[in-house]
This record gives sequence, C-alpha cells and structure tokens, in this order.
Amino acid sequence: MSDKFSIAIKAIDNVPNATLISLGGDFDNGAQNDLKEAEKQMEESSDGHRFIFDLIKLRFLNSYAIGQFVGWHNILNKKNGKILIVGASKNVTEIFTILGITNLFELYPDLTSALEAAKR
Repeated sequence: MSDKFSIAIKAIDNVPNATLISLGGDFDNGAQNDLKEAEKQMEESSDGHRFIFDLIKLRFLNSYAIGQFVGWHNILNKKNGKILIVGASKNVTEIFTILGITNLFELYPDLTSALEAAKR
C-alpha cells in the first residue's frame, strides 16, 4: 500500500536565505504536480540560497525522486545554492552512496544541525 506524497514549504525565520521543504509518504512519479511550487522557488531563488529537505516522514523514493534531487542540485549549483538533507533513512543514504551522489548534498542527522550549517 502506498502512502500519499506530502510536501510542505516554508521560509525559515531565523536563517536568512533558507527554505525548509518537508517531504512525506511515497516520493515517486505521482508527486510531479505537488513539486511545482518547490521547483518554482528554486528557479527563482537568490544566489547562495539553501534548501533544507526534511525527509524524516519520507517512506519511499524511486528513480524519479532521485532524478528530481539531482536536477534541483543542478539548478541551485548554478546559483551557489545548496541542498541540505535532514533525516534521510539508512536506505535513502545507501541509495545515494551506491549512485555516487552523496557529494551533491549535505546530509545531517537532525534539523538543528542543518540549520546551524545553513547559517554559515
């Protein structure tokens, strides 16, 4: 049984130039329409913007989702922006490692650590 994909986007009050994107459920091809606002914000973001992805409630991701993360990295990399990932499960971390893409993202065990890094 699949869990409906969810996304919540919000600016982080005490961290300038940063946005928190919380993902939940199953991140697969069915999430395409839900991602439009996040993609728009990345495309319109200022130089050096950081997007913190909270994956604590993410249950599943497939190749479509991985492609999205790589595409977002490419968008932000042109603007000196970064993707910080919080709460990735062991399986997600292993997938990123096997694919050799862990160097594209900064991985943090919790939101507090990622927020501290985003302030730098």
